[in-house]
Amino acid sequence: MVRFLGYFYTLYSRMLLYRNIHRKIRVVKSSLLVFKKGCQRAKKNGVSTSEQLNGIAMYISILSMDLTVLGSRLVLEQDEYVKNVYARQLAILIYEFIQDYPNLFSKQFRKIIGSGTVLESVNLGNRKIWE
Repeated sequence: MVRFLGYFYTLYSRMLLYRNIHRKIRVVKSSLLVFKKGCQRAKKNGVSTSEQLNGIAMYISILSMDLTVLGSRLVLEQDEYVKNVYARQLAILIYEFIQDYPNLFSKQFRKIIGSGTVLESVNLGNRKIWE
């Protein structure tokens, strides 16, 4: 009986994890669409700072989705060799992000954020968020 309950609990935990992962992926996909449209709109209007910020947001969203998918597969996988493959892929993904990090958040990025031009241009209806 205890063995059955342990198996049921494991199955239930996996189901909850699977559901939460798919919920997160759905949210990240929708945010990717928003960032992509923002990037296209900024390019069309000639606002390079907004285009760069949307590009960075897209990169981080894709990274988040990749980490979520690989991490979930690592946790849910039964075979040790396949777990090692997922772990190596996660390590490579994190290493690549660490290599890209200085380029993403470069001096130019800090200048854009620090200048306030992006923050001043953000509106919420007719009200300014930052003034």
